[in-house]
Amino acid sequence: MAGRLIIGASLAPLALAFHDTHPVIAWSSSSSGALESLPSNLPTSVDVPLLLQSILNQDDVCEHDAVVLIQQPGLHASDLRTISPHSQLSKILSSSSSARQFPYVQTHGPSVVIQEFADELVSYCGSRLLSYSLGDKGVSFESGTKHVIRMDIPHLHESRLGHEISAIESAFPDHLVVLMGSAGATFEHSISSRQVFDHVDDTAANVTLPEGGILKRYQILTPALITGFLVTFFILIPILLFGIKALASIQSPLRMDAPKGFSAQEKKNQ
Repeated sequence: MAGRLIIGASLAPLALAFHDTHPVIAWSSSSSGALESLPSNLPTSVDVPLLLQSILNQDDVCEHDAVVLIQQPGLHASDLRTISPHSQLSKILSSSSSARQFPYVQTHGPSVVIQEFADELVSYCGSRLLSYSLGDKGVSFESGTKHVIRMDIPHLHESRLGHEISAIESAFPDHLVVLMGSAGATFEHSISSRQVFDHVDDTAANVTLPEGGILKRYQILTPALITGFLVTFFILIPILLFGIKALASIQSPLRMDAPKGFSAQEKKNQ
């Protein structure tokens, strides 16, 4: 019993460890010293902004023809596990020369605005800044010019994102890509609560849900749900079973029978 309580108490913080975390995936078409210098497992003190600084503040970052920064609000590690290994996006990642994947990186804030990192790269490398959202039409690349591409994706559409990255690869053979999640909408696409209230009726019919089943649309195993399961199965249920077992073990005292040949009347007359 005590062992189960200790196990339940020790596993509960593991579920909370994934709270406010988002994945960061970085890969490059050529060998990147910035990516190769990163450890395979990040310490918990490293958050998303610090990780981006470690990647983008290296000297060889300007050697790439294009640096692509992709951000999706609400992206979690569970979303990446639904990507098919045969998709174009998976093939691009597996064929990259350098790659790092960190599924749980602390955010420590409402959102990470990648526009600030893009502006710093443009100033440092003298590149051309190109900002757009996935699916925008009329996006053109200038050959012979270094680019910093900032891309926003409303939800993870692996086939469309793979097609877009393939187009970037064709235009810029030497490239560095950083895909990350964030806690909320980016700065440029954030909408005030009053605007949402005023236009909720107009936009409700135009909402596009992610393709696929319920596991692709929602994060089922949240930290709160996992913690509830651990507390229930390792603490509450063992306590209940222990109490039922204790009540069932209670026995009534044995009945005291009189010895053979004993007469209460004779004993009284003596």
